[in-house]
Amino acid sequence: MRTLCKRILKPLLAAGLMSISLVSAHADNHIDVNTPDGVVTAVLHAVKDNRLGVLWDVLPARYQTDVNGLVRAAAAKIDPVLYNQGFTLAIKVTRLLKEKKTFILNHPMLSAIPPDAEFTKEDMVKSWDSGVNTLDILLNSELSNIESLKSLDVGQFLSGTLSTAMKSAYTTTPIPFPVDIDAIKVELVSITGDQAVIKITPPADCKESDGIACQAEERNMTKVDGKWLPTEMVTGWDAEVVQAKAQIAAMKTDELEQMKPQILAGLAMVDGLLSQIDKTATQAEFNAALGGLMGLVMGSMGGPGGPGTPNTATP
Repeated sequence: MRTLCKRILKPLLAAGLMSISLVSAHADNHIDVNTPDGVVTAVLHAVKDNRLGVLWDVLPARYQTDVNGLVRAAAAKIDPVLYNQGFTLAIKVTRLLKEKKTFILNHPMLSAIPPDAEFTKEDMVKSWDSGVNTLDILLNSELSNIESLKSLDVGQFLSGTLSTAMKSAYTTTPIPFPVDIDAIKVELVSITGDQAVIKITPPADCKESDGIACQAEERNMTKVDGKWLPTEMVTGWDAEVVQAKAQIAAMKTDELEQMKPQILAGLAMVDGLLSQIDKTATQAEFNAALGGLMGLVMGSMGGPGGPGTPNTATP
C-alpha cells in the first residue's frame, strides 16, 4: 500500500514541482489539466493551496476505483474493537492537549530543549494550537470508526477532511518549497498521440542540497482514459495494485486476535492514567500524573520505568 501511494504522489509532485511557473503563462491563471504540462502544474498548485481533491480528479476513474477498493479491503482486515478503542483514546488525548496546554508547555522536560535545537520550545508554542486542531479534525473525521473507513470515498476525504487538516497544519507557517517555483521554466517538448515529453529547467540558484535535481531534465507523460499521468506511474500501476491486493489478502489476524485481551488491557490502563491527568488542577499534580503515563509507555517499550522498575519521575 505504501509503495502504491508513492507511485501515485511522487511522480506527480516531482513533475508538478518543476512546472509551477506555467501559471504565469496563462493570463487568466487557468490551468488546462487536459494537457501533459497542465496536469502536473495543477497538482502542485493543489498541494500548495491545500486543495487535495485535485490529486483525485487527475486520476482516471479506473485508478480511483482501484484506490478505493484497496483502502476498503484493508479496513475489512482491521479488528473493529481495537481500532475504535484506539481512536476513542486518541480523541481523549487530543482533548487533553487542548485543555492542559499550559501545564504541558510548562513541563520541565520542555524547558530542557536546547535553544539551538531544530524544533525549539518556542516553535512548539507557536504551532501548538494549529497542530492540535489538525489532530482534532482527523480524529473526528471519516477515519474515526471502522465502519466509515470500510466505505471511505478517498476523493471526498482528500477534498474535504484532509484539505481542511492541511490548512490547519500550516496556519502559522506556509508549506516549505525547496526552490523558487516562479523561476522554473517548463516546456512541452513533444506530444504524439498518448505520449508526451516535458522539459524542466530549474532556477539558476537551485541547490542540490535541497534535494532537487538542478539540471534540466525531461519527463515522459502518458495519457490513460483521457488523463495525462507520469509514464513511470502508468507503467507500474497495475502491478502495484495486484501486489497491494495480495498483501492485504495475506494479512494475518490470528496473532492479533490472541493478543487482543492484552492490548485492550493496556488501552484501559492508559485510559485510567489519562483520567488522572484530566483531574489535575496544578502544575505539580499534572507533572506527577504525566510521569506515571510516561513510565507506563516506557515500560511497554522495555525501557526504564517498566514492570518492576521504580518510578523515578520528578513532579
